[in-house]
Order: sequence, then C-alpha cells, then structure tokens
Amino acid sequence: MKTYRIQCHIGGWYLLSIFERENDTSITEDFVKEIEKGNVSIKKEGAYRPDRLYFFYEEIENGNRSEQRTVSKEDGSRK
Repeated sequence: MKTYRIQCHIGGWYLLSIFERENDTSITEDFVKEIEKGNVSIKKEGAYRPDRLYFFYEEIENGNRSEQRTVSKEDGSRK
C-alpha cells in the first residue's frame, strides 16, 4: 500500500485528503470517492484563481513524515 496526499484548489476552495491505495492509476476517481465519504478537509481560500482547477497528488514515503512538527531542543533549537 502507498499513502497519497491529494490537494485540489477549485472555485475558491481548498480540498485536502490523505489515503492509501495500491497504485495511482485511478487517483482522481479515488479522490471523488473520498469526497463522497466525507474524508476530505475543505477550507475557504483565495490564493489560487477561482476560475481554474488545480489538482496535485504526491506519494508520501514512510507514512506522514512530511507533516510539519514542533522543533525541539534535540533538533537544535536556540533560546
């Protein structure tokens, strides 16, 4: 199984979903199914042109390690 992060900007809305699939051959259909299930984060945004569709997907290796996290002293943060 592979983990995918899907981002879509359409009509002034930002949609985000993270899910697992065997491959990316039907990623757009799988994204629509996730929307129908309600497994998508939807936020109002204005960074992209609302009259265009922007659709991005990426494979996340080793789970969700690319998510942001707090920097700690072990990471070398300074006072």
